[in-house]
Amino acid sequence: MIHQYEKKPPKSFSGIIIQLLERHIRSNNRSMPSERITDILHKLKRLSYSALERRSVVFSIKDLDDSGLTPDDVKDLIIGSPNPSSEFDQLLMPKDFHYFFCHQAIQEAFAAQHVSEMDDRDFDHAVTNYLRGRSGLVVRQFTCGILFNEETSEASGKRLEESERIAKREKIILVLEQDLVDHKDKPLELLSLLTSLRECGDDENVVTMVRKRLDAIRLSGISITPSDIHAVGRVASHCKKLDIMQLVNCQLNRKSLETLVEVMKYSNVEITVFDVSFNSNLRKESMYYIHKVCIRGQGLNYWQCGFRQHHILDFVDKSPEDVNEEIRIESTEERVKLQFDEDQVLDLESYNVKNHYAKLTELASITPLPEFLRVNIIDYGRDDISNTGVSEIEQLCKLLSKCDNISELAISDSKLNGNDLGLIANAVKTKMMASLNIYLCPDILRVGWSALGNIAAACKVNNLYMTACSLEDDKLRGLNSSLRKNNAKLKKLDVSRNGDMHPNCLSEIGEIMELCECKELVAGYCNLQSIHLKSIEERLVNVKLDRIDLSGNANMNPEGFKILGEIVTRTETKQLDISECDPGWEELKNFKDSTRHANKLEKLNVSRNRRMGAEGLRQVAEMTGQYVLKDLFIRQCELDAAKLRCFQEALPINSKILHLGLGLYFMKKKPTTVEEIDILIKIIPHVKEKLTLNGWDLTVDMKKALKEAIDKMAYRGFQIVFDRGLGEIIIQSQAELSDATY
Repeated sequence: MIHQYEKKPPKSFSGIIIQLLERHIRSNNRSMPSERITDILHKLKRLSYSALERRSVVFSIKDLDDSGLTPDDVKDLIIGSPNPSSEFDQLLMPKDFHYFFCHQAIQEAFAAQHVSEMDDRDFDHAVTNYLRGRSGLVVRQFTCGILFNEETSEASGKRLEESERIAKREKIILVLEQDLVDHKDKPLELLSLLTSLRECGDDENVVTMVRKRLDAIRLSGISITPSDIHAVGRVASHCKKLDIMQLVNCQLNRKSLETLVEVMKYSNVEITVFDVSFNSNLRKESMYYIHKVCIRGQGLNYWQCGFRQHHILDFVDKSPEDVNEEIRIESTEERVKLQFDEDQVLDLESYNVKNHYAKLTELASITPLPEFLRVNIIDYGRDDISNTGVSEIEQLCKLLSKCDNISELAISDSKLNGNDLGLIANAVKTKMMASLNIYLCPDILRVGWSALGNIAAACKVNNLYMTACSLEDDKLRGLNSSLRKNNAKLKKLDVSRNGDMHPNCLSEIGEIMELCECKELVAGYCNLQSIHLKSIEERLVNVKLDRIDLSGNANMNPEGFKILGEIVTRTETKQLDISECDPGWEELKNFKDSTRHANKLEKLNVSRNRRMGAEGLRQVAEMTGQYVLKDLFIRQCELDAAKLRCFQEALPINSKILHLGLGLYFMKKKPTTVEEIDILIKIIPHVKEKLTLNGWDLTVDMKKALKEAIDKMAYRGFQIVFDRGLGEIIIQSQAELSDATY
């Protein structure tokens, strides 16, 4: 295709398919009679559409006859096969065959050509009905390619009048816009829309509509192909800003991100939060491309990925060539060894156990094992038999029994039953385990959770993670029962990313917190509402907490924040994270009013809350007079001079914050004005130790103004932090550093 159309290659997937089809039909090797090509194609288009409309990809001889076609007319494109349901002996008659296109994409391309050539009434009906149904989505993709790309349209046969083309474009844009509104939170439907929008190219009206309607891309729990990731990047490039690009548990790898970065290379789209959580194939070699996306915004979520936090700071100055040199690994076995040596991870993934058992046995037998060893149990539960004839669970348990010093045991992507988990529980010999990490295991039932509770109790686990496991109250009762029977104690309980929990689940979680004397509760991105908070509040009567993290719960409403404040006060919580909860001023006022006596609260994180505005910041400022905060984080809240001034003016005279964090998460710099510097100077007397402004783009004169101000009014040793990591630049008051940089 590239050679054939070197000067003007197809611009879309539909263009490639349709031009390939056209080239095949017009080739000298065809058997289709040349004098009837136009007539045959017209009939094939109609037949293709009518069959797909009734969800059929198989034709009988009668279908061909009714369309005015014979098997010989279409034998270049359609395959005939004996129909198993026919009664035949030795002689096969035409009626004994059924027919289908040699590839379904051909039928869908023909159907799309038919749709694009319909009269206005039939086109309206097709676009508003069939093309919005599950069976018409690929046809819609091809139709968009035909209508919005002239080269594709010409290759498809009939050339539309410009007025007709414009009218049909307008109609399909209206339908796509409505579907974008209706399906923005439905991953499969949204992905299909993105592929259709990609086929529209850079049409001005499409770009305008996308900028108006698309403010977030949320695709979770679906496998994304290279073509899909190209569509995501292509449509995202039309936008000026996305609040979030969420590609959670989408089986991403380095190549996926490389494609995404390449497609968006010439776009200025800002992506506020990039969420690639639960993509375990994203390892250190993906950092270069993650960096390229992160410089478009400020936030990165990377739970349960194949890299650690310290890797993130290593990718700023690297090139693709540097990355390629670092990851030149000859085999999977070498990767297993590298993970063990560099990351202290023993990867007992099902594939590795079946294919590299000897190497894993060698690593597990090393004495002493690494101090902070993580053991991964991934992709089990299909009753596979290994090359030696031993079940995979038996092999796994033999390896686990050799590890007497597991710091973290992680189980994911597995359909393990109660018996399997019971065997695993018996095999684990560790007496003191930091973390038991269960994620992406929605198929583990009550008996299985009971066995996991036995592991937590026997290994004296500190931190129990149950993320993205579709938790239900029955599963939690199984866990609860096991923990109670063994008198287990926990420090931290994390139930994040369980967005469909019933309120009863929160009641069970509260009971576990009390039973296990748990000090930390993390329930991020759980779609919690006031009814959920009420359920857990009733169970936390006698519980004292060090930390609550409810980040990413954007539907708690004013009543929910009131209940949250009551929980914080009653449990004497010391640290609270409500970042990405999107509260308005009313929610924050309710929280402030219900925490008037929360005198234990020391750390408050309200970052990534862009909706709270100036009045919301006023409520936050007033909170600093109610409790002495060691840390207050207000990062990535789209701060400007007006919001900062509102915050500064509302600060009580007696408020003293040890550390005020106004910095940004990642690489994108925040332009800073002289007015904002003047406001910061007025905020400084309320901060005792450190003001963080990393990511703020300050001139030399601005830094000098801040330096002069803190030398006059700040506490001794006061710091302003402008950058993070190894390149940290600070201004220090009184006890100056001789090599301080301005």
